[in-house]
Amino acid sequence: ALQTLQFSDPGWTEDSQACHTRASTTIPGLAIMVESGWVTRIAIFDGRRVKTDNGIMLGSKGADVRAAYSPLRRETAPYKGEPDHELYFQPEGREANGLRFSIDAKGIVEAIYAGGRSIEYMESCL
Repeated sequence: ALQTLQFSDPGWTEDSQACHTRASTTIPGLAIMVESGWVTRIAIFDGRRVKTDNGIMLGSKGADVRAAYSPLRRETAPYKGEPDHELYFQPEGREANGLRFSIDAKGIVEAIYAGGRSIEYMESCL
């Protein structure tokens, strides 16, 4: 069922170059990133209500991500190290839209990011 998305008080400024992230108040575990007035990333980091177009959701296995999406780029998870890692699905290249899946040490999807280049940011807007 469709529902209206609402987000925490954005506190955005008139600075058109500003980057902000805001959590949804209607769907727990969903957040957006806005850069220069455009939504550039959606993040799912809690709950199991949202699935990708190929059925991947939080709690899915990394092997399921590899079976559902190709080609994938694998990078070691920053701040955690191996075996935690990130899987990137960007079939049109790093500047195009894509998905990032954060895979924990047990091989389970713990976060999903969808959007443009900002899916590669590791610390909010950096």
